Amino acid sequence: MPDGIPPRRQGFTLVELVVVIAVLVVLLGALYAVYLNGREAARRAADAGRASAEAGLAAERISAALGRAGYAASRPGAGRHPFACAGPSQVSFLDDTEEPGHSGPEDRISISSPPGGGITVEDAAGTVLFEAPASTSISFEYLDDSGRALDGVVLADEAGRDRIRTIRYSITAEAGEASFSLEGSVSPPNLGLR
Repeated sequence: MPDGIPPRRQGFTLVELVVVIAVLVVLLGALYAVYLNGREAARRAADAGRASAEAGLAAERISAALGRAGYAASRPGAGRHPFACAGPSQVSFLDDTEEPGHSGPEDRISISSPPGGGITVEDAAGTVLFEAPASTSISFEYLDDSGRALDGVVLADEAGRDRIRTIRYSITAEAGEASFSLEGSVSPPNLGLR
């Protein structure tokens, strides 16, 4: 090696290695952040899908049950009223479709949403016909034949409940951070027999 000429280096200096490692750590950190954001988005989408499915299934079952309310073959007689209860989170009604004209208390169907959440459809014997998870809730509104909403005072009386022609419902389902609401209405054909 002649004097005055620096020796030729072999390999990398410690500073170069540290810089390369730092760049790799930054790149891996950015990729990991993208991965975590994707996972979170997928979880939110799954939660929204689950909430939507729960609300849709509840709406399907409740619409079917409400559609059978009333007397299938005859007008109600004295003391025979289609609705035993009609409140904001509970409705109990007569389902006279299995043996029309032979209805009794055993033909009552109740749909309720207790304060803790969930939706339950059950018959007079207490047999659960459908149950939605605690993350769902339902509220009802009742309309007369002209489409006017019936208030709690009117619905407290049997004659007032006899005026119900349409039942609106709003179902809310929650899953994780997602919430899904579904609204619908049912005008049971058997309520028009009066």
